[in-house]
Amino acid sequence: MITGMKQKLLALVVLLICGVSAAKAQKISVESFNRIDRDMGARVAKVRDINSDLCALIKIETIETGFEFSGCIIEKTEQKTGEIWVFVSPGVRFLTIKHKEFGVLRNYNFPQSIESGVVYQMKLNTEGKEIKIDTTSIGKAVDSKLDEILQKRLQGMDLGTGAQPVVITMQQINDEGKTTNRHEYVDLGLSTKWAACNMGSASPEVLGNYYAWGETSPKRRYSVSNSTTYAVDMENIAADKNYDVARKQWGEPWRLPTTDELQKLIDSCSWQWATLNGMNGYKVTGPNGNSIFIPAAGLYNDMQVTDGGKTGNYWTSNSGSDSTIANCLQISNMAYSVVDSQRYYGMNIRPVLGNYNRYNFVTLNYAQAFVPALSSFGISVGTVKKYFGAYATVMTNFNFAGFAPDATVPTDQTMMNFYSGDKQTSRFSANAGVIVGKRGIYLKLGGGYGFANALWQLSDGRIAKMETDSYGGAELNAGAMMMINRWVLSLDVVQPISYIGEYLEARIGIGITF
Repeated sequence: MITGMKQKLLALVVLLICGVSAAKAQKISVESFNRIDRDMGARVAKVRDINSDLCALIKIETIETGFEFSGCIIEKTEQKTGEIWVFVSPGVRFLTIKHKEFGVLRNYNFPQSIESGVVYQMKLNTEGKEIKIDTTSIGKAVDSKLDEILQKRLQGMDLGTGAQPVVITMQQINDEGKTTNRHEYVDLGLSTKWAACNMGSASPEVLGNYYAWGETSPKRRYSVSNSTTYAVDMENIAADKNYDVARKQWGEPWRLPTTDELQKLIDSCSWQWATLNGMNGYKVTGPNGNSIFIPAAGLYNDMQVTDGGKTGNYWTSNSGSDSTIANCLQISNMAYSVVDSQRYYGMNIRPVLGNYNRYNFVTLNYAQAFVPALSSFGISVGTVKKYFGAYATVMTNFNFAGFAPDATVPTDQTMMNFYSGDKQTSRFSANAGVIVGKRGIYLKLGGGYGFANALWQLSDGRIAKMETDSYGGAELNAGAMMMINRWVLSLDVVQPISYIGEYLEARIGIGITF
């Protein structure tokens, strides 16, 4: 009897060991996913989403029940015989399937685009329900050898769902508190310095704002229909204020990271799945030991953020393989890599410090002098990078007789009979100097040479310069300049060095950068 009982127990253990193998492999998987063009089920059901768009219908073939679905905009589910109908908003990309016995299939990426009113067939595989084994009681009933074998099989099981986060503190990711434009950055020992926080947040673990690729403000809904860059030919938007939200909102030299810079962050740093103040993400430690925290902020699709704390997505400045996608960093507790994604999705931004742009500019100028009263016109050209620059200006009233008058005489009212009565003025000025400032507002200081000549025509037709109403020599130039987007506005005053307080001239200029 005892021998027979041991044989039965042995058989039971063998079955349990096989069951352990099944438990190790137990999971949800997708066998196939196909579009069914002839199926009118979605159009007949007429289920619409919050935006009144006709939903797509995913028919999930399975004999099991008790599934939960998330990860995308799901309007309705219906349990049918042998299948489950899931109505989703058009344009969704992911679906998470959960079951209390079979586990989780997280973020299944649809192999084709989900279109309005179309039916899709998903064949679902569910392998072996989980078997819970009390090894202690088994060990008491069977030979110790069998218990040893079973324990080894249990130890070999991989029932985990990925790395568990390690709890970290702010002190473990803080650098020296260095800032540019009031935004903190961290030097990781790489060629690129990284922002300490996402855009829209003041703390590393706070998720921040979400942006579609190439857009400079957050919005309530993220879809193909309201994307401004979807299907637009663009390659790299780094440092372009029209498309780079970091450059526009944080100013120079902040910008979006490039794909190469994100890949360098992946290749050169150590990544640890961690939780900071209750938020999951990655602690990224550079070669010099400094660290940043990148939170798993999820993905904003249509009007919903999904998988917050589980996955994270961060835009780069680079487009993808076609005009509808762009490169992004994608993180989860299992992996982190640069991938392609649809441009209309709402993702987070982690800016980097780039180089300051060099702005070349040209302005057209108008000047008004007061003694003698005359107007002149000219052009300024210059360049500015970061805080410093240089400029050069030439002005004239296009009367070139003043460059070499026929005579120079003092003004004498008693000699009026020697003049024809024709009076002219001639103005020329050439200045150059330095530009100092930041954030588009600069001061100018320079000098050069110029003259303003009062010319009278003599009775014999010659042109004479009236000495007491004219000047020539070194000039001082001071002013201010403002850059607004591509526009440049400048205001200057010019003063002859030898005639301080006299012959003052005011200038205004307007132009563009290039």
